[in-house]
Amino acid sequence: MKTIVVSLILCAALPSAAQGNLAKKASEGAFSKSAEQILRQAVPNNILRNARVAQGKILPGGSPTTAPYMQDIERHIFRHVPPRGISRLEAPTPAQARQVSAWYTQVMNNFKQFRKEMDGFLYYQSKPSEKRVLSVSERGMWARKIVQMNFQLEKIRPFIFSKDEAYQAACAYVAYAARIVDPLLCSAVSLPLYASPNRVYKQSEFFLHAPRAWRTVRLGKNSPQQLTIAVLNDEPELLDNFLWLQQNGTLPKGWQVFCYAEPEKLIQDVTRQIQKPDLILTDIIVPGGGGYYVTGMLRAAGYQGAIVGLSAFTEKDSMGRNMFAAGFDGMIYSALELEYDPQWGNKILDKIHYYFYYRRLHGWQR
Repeated sequence: MKTIVVSLILCAALPSAAQGNLAKKASEGAFSKSAEQILRQAVPNNILRNARVAQGKILPGGSPTTAPYMQDIERHIFRHVPPRGISRLEAPTPAQARQVSAWYTQVMNNFKQFRKEMDGFLYYQSKPSEKRVLSVSERGMWARKIVQMNFQLEKIRPFIFSKDEAYQAACAYVAYAARIVDPLLCSAVSLPLYASPNRVYKQSEFFLHAPRAWRTVRLGKNSPQQLTIAVLNDEPELLDNFLWLQQNGTLPKGWQVFCYAEPEKLIQDVTRQIQKPDLILTDIIVPGGGGYYVTGMLRAAGYQGAIVGLSAFTEKDSMGRNMFAAGFDGMIYSALELEYDPQWGNKILDKIHYYFYYRRLHGWQR
């Protein structure tokens, strides 16, 4: 009898335990489903999909976000680019190649020393938790060093290819140092050394496109009555065409043209004041250094006249900005064999008039 009673009790208890387990599992499933729905509503799918477990904790997926100041530190302070010295010179003479190489090496060595002095200081000044207020004398000391380094880099700009990575990294480092030391320095180091100091670069004006109001402006009204033009080009036909413009009276009265086939000859005549051109029209690719070399040498020597490139290169904004920073005042697009066009002379003269129109309109000075 006792055995029968125990058996009956067990039989009654078993369904209850099963029901309890089932209820427990159902409630757990409902909770899990509710939590999953809540998570998917609150957290983007890509984070949940890439979630990872670390030390028993569920962490969102994806790469950790780097603070902006750490990105600057990585980009400028921890990044080192070895100098390569990619020259801009076109078919240079051995003496020209040695000279530019020596300038580049000296400036990059000076920049290396500049970095040794700046790196530690910039590292701590870049971190908000470590940054401190600089005294007037300390700010002035760093500002002088930054301006001097920037001046050296700008002086070699016309001679170095614009994609020289080491040179670009050095310029970016100096600009970053200026921003950290004193934001007011940024404008001083961002203005190209040889660019017209009161001129803002505009693509259409640099490439001497016709002004919108040109139809209402009398041709040549804004151009000087007396103008000396020096033309540098290695194409004899083109130089002959310029001389022909002068001989047949196509040039405005009071204008003169002098032609050069060798860059060094032009540089010597201008620096020794044998010729005093108001405007230089130079080819970009010409043996003996090229247009960038001529422009850099003349600007370094203090030449204040206008220098305009005459080239078949495409009018790209990036090229215009590089030429502007290197000391050019404009560029005239000259298609290959344009000199054989019957209207060639008038097209060139129109571009020259456009330059003087813009110069007078904006008050450009050197």
